[in-house]
Amino acid sequence: MEKIKHKKSGIRKPSRKNPIRPDILLTNDDGINSEGLEALRRELKKYGNLLVVAPSREMSASSHSLTVHQPILFHPHKFQDGTAGVAVDGTPADCILLAIHHIMRGKKPDIIFSGINRGENLGDDVTYSGTVSGAMEGTIYGIPSVAVSLAGRRDLDFGYAAKFAASLTQQVLDKGLPPGVFLNVNVPNTKKDKITGVEVTCQGKRIYVNRVEMRTSPHGGSYCWVAGDVSFVDENGTDFEAVKRGKISITPMHLDMTCHTYLAEFRKKWKWEL
Repeated sequence: MEKIKHKKSGIRKPSRKNPIRPDILLTNDDGINSEGLEALRRELKKYGNLLVVAPSREMSASSHSLTVHQPILFHPHKFQDGTAGVAVDGTPADCILLAIHHIMRGKKPDIIFSGINRGENLGDDVTYSGTVSGAMEGTIYGIPSVAVSLAGRRDLDFGYAAKFAASLTQQVLDKGLPPGVFLNVNVPNTKKDKITGVEVTCQGKRIYVNRVEMRTSPHGGSYCWVAGDVSFVDENGTDFEAVKRGKISITPMHLDMTCHTYLAEFRKKWKWEL
């Protein structure tokens, strides 16, 4: 697997030559009161006109789901510094939908950030991630979008991850992203001087073991927890391998899930009968 490396880069400041501040939309899946969203919110304010529309409660592992069988409630939310946002009783994808079609009155933001997630979103986990799906929903609308996660579970420090993520704003806007492509960023849970670089990576492969734990309730009924041990395939060039070596992983992800490699084989060698 070919590995593409980027040199370690510093934080890019907003350009003083361009006084036009971009419109930035921020969401997440850990909820509007989460520490990761607050850290990123404080940094993104320096780079543009920021609107926060995020779930009112934790929506982790909500994947790319939309609320279609019940109304979506939402209400104003005030942050500690007095600035306002919108709390939505729905998923990250709901938040993007509501922000564009109602709150922004059809005007698209220049860029969307989703995060910072509490815990990594690597490998197969992206298929479950509400954080990644927030960026995915923005990409459907043709808006450059970035999902950001902090790769750690304890003693989380969102400080540098927020600074790095926010610094991507101008570069993404200057260079643009290809149609249907968004960025999945995973930052090691450590101080800046401990991070060894930035690497553009491929999506790795997660290994799940004992994913369902069966238990018995005090009333005799059965129930289960989705739990168990997880590991990953240690392969060069993947998001897992980069984060393991203390690097920030940036994975370009595509909405098109077609397996183009085997299209010809399925068309020519398989027999499809009515």
